[in-house]
Amino acid sequence: MIRLNESSTIYATAVAFMIAVALSAFGCSRMRPAREYEWDFRKEHTVGSLPNDPSEAARYHRSFAGPIHLTLYLPGNILVAEVVHEIRVETYGDHITDLYLTSDDGPLDDAYRHGLELLQKYHSPSSISEELTQWYATVSHMGPVRNYFQLWDEGDVRLGIELQTSDESGQRWNCSLVIGFTVANSTDCANVDAISYLNNLEMDWKVRIKSSRRVNDAADRQSRESASDQELMALLMEEYKTSQSRRRIVDVLRCDQANGFGNVVLGDILYVLARARDREGLVRLFAVRYPRVSKPGIIESMIVNQPGFTDGLLVFCDAFDVSSDAAVRKQIADGLRLALGPLGIDSSDDSGMVKASREWFMSHAKRYKPNPYYDPDDGGVDASGRSLHTGLFVPRADPAPRRSVRK
Repeated sequence: MIRLNESSTIYATAVAFMIAVALSAFGCSRMRPAREYEWDFRKEHTVGSLPNDPSEAARYHRSFAGPIHLTLYLPGNILVAEVVHEIRVETYGDHITDLYLTSDDGPLDDAYRHGLELLQKYHSPSSISEELTQWYATVSHMGPVRNYFQLWDEGDVRLGIELQTSDESGQRWNCSLVIGFTVANSTDCANVDAISYLNNLEMDWKVRIKSSRRVNDAADRQSRESASDQELMALLMEEYKTSQSRRRIVDVLRCDQANGFGNVVLGDILYVLARARDREGLVRLFAVRYPRVSKPGIIESMIVNQPGFTDGLLVFCDAFDVSSDAAVRKQIADGLRLALGPLGIDSSDDSGMVKASREWFMSHAKRYKPNPYYDPDDGGVDASGRSLHTGLFVPRADPAPRRSVRK
């Protein structure tokens, strides 16, 4: 990490050294010439700050294919200079929340060594190097358990590294330098207590995995990952029993600046909230952050199909009504359009769509039931060949006529 208040000579020498290190680490000297990007995020970190890349990937997925020589100016006069294989940008509305500066795929050993180089280069505490080394020893014979390590947090910006496998066999890996930003206009994102709690939760999960009999006895990588997920769900169910932990978890997910573990825990927390029929928690979360887990339709289906949650659809309507975020409100309305469109419920106006959805549910709840096969992408067909994608709700079967029995 370099501070920009140094002399220009030292600054130029340091940048040249950092670029040389990056070229060596990523092996870009053997690749085609790198494009040069210079991004200045010292005053703002919005989508408008990004270059006008003409490629389809950059326009629609906010990713930039390398090799790229990136010079990045961050709040606090922090300079980052890297040559990377890919840049991936995660956003919330118009705000950039995370940048992933990713190396090329290679063996696990290469990704691990590059991670150690980044730790040294950006002056992370020695305890983080020890954590990474322990992770490497574990993942070598157990498969992935956790792969994000935070280097430091300076308030407006934080740095971490993430190692992940890029194929199902676990033979190819890459390492990303992850740069996260605080979203200044969201008071929830200033909830340091909630973020610290999430980090502690991740550590508790690691401890459970190491001592878990079902993880250690698993026969293969897929079984180990499944057992690790079960340990996470068990931990979250325990945490949910206390109101203080329950609110902390929802707060950190509302913040939408969670680290890699926060993204993993999101889907499980949604399941825990839905299973508990926690209307307040779901409304509070959706009003600020309307997440997409895996693909459209998953969240809506999970909530309305939860046993005992008879009015799950109204959670989305209530979240829309209390939300002050235009982007979130549009996402909620679009989700309802997708879910209820096949039933003839539609409106080009977001408020009108939510109102129509609420009115339809209030008048049709007794005649319709949640569709357990709801999948906007591919609903499949039933035994008679009829399409199962008929929207989030389907008509209840008419009761069979009662037969009179002659004595």
